[in-house]
Amino acid sequence: MNFTIKGTKTSRNDAPLCFTCQHGMIVRGQAESQLAITCHVGIEPVSVRWHVTECSSYSDKSLPSLHSLEKIAWRFSVDDRKKTAGFLTAAQWKAAHPNDESDY
Repeated sequence: MNFTIKGTKTSRNDAPLCFTCQHGMIVRGQAESQLAITCHVGIEPVSVRWHVTECSSYSDKSLPSLHSLEKIAWRFSVDDRKKTAGFLTAAQWKAAHPNDESDY
């Protein structure tokens, strides 16, 4: 199995990249041959009529999004006045940064 995220390439024997891509919509029918793949990476959805083995817009849907990673991330703060550094809870971060509009 040749699967590299950097090159976003699979071997011809593997399932199409669209099956594991955030932008792919897969519709299957009862018969094995009834398969429709649509790519939603651009403004207009595009019907994919071939076995995709490489794609420059591939986004693995099994990986967490940047937003979800930021939401669970620890916040590290440095207080220059007290000469201290350390981790803050979400409540402490919100109190220290009231103008931050993120939903941390």
